[in-house]
Amino acid sequence: MTEFELATLSVREAALWASYGQIAISAAQVGVVCWGILLMRRMSDDRKLDSEARDRQTAEYAREARQRHDEAMTALTALIQRTSAPGTS
Repeated sequence: MTEFELATLSVREAALWASYGQIAISAAQVGVVCWGILLMRRMSDDRKLDSEARDRQTAEYAREARQRHDEAMTALTALIQRTSAPGTS
């Protein structure tokens, strides 16, 4: 082989290794993107569960508040009836 042919082969080999490096970098980038998407999906699921728990808690608080309000109005109505002048209720 001539010196030119050896140089050409070494340049081609270097180009081949460079393309392998580019493939490896691209694969790593794909892996990072997939990992990021997976992480975002997990975070979204966690937020959804938290939101559902807050909604249940809020509904329970609202139910308790309505119950207390109804009890207070019943007690107030009874108090008004007991303390009103005869014939005015």
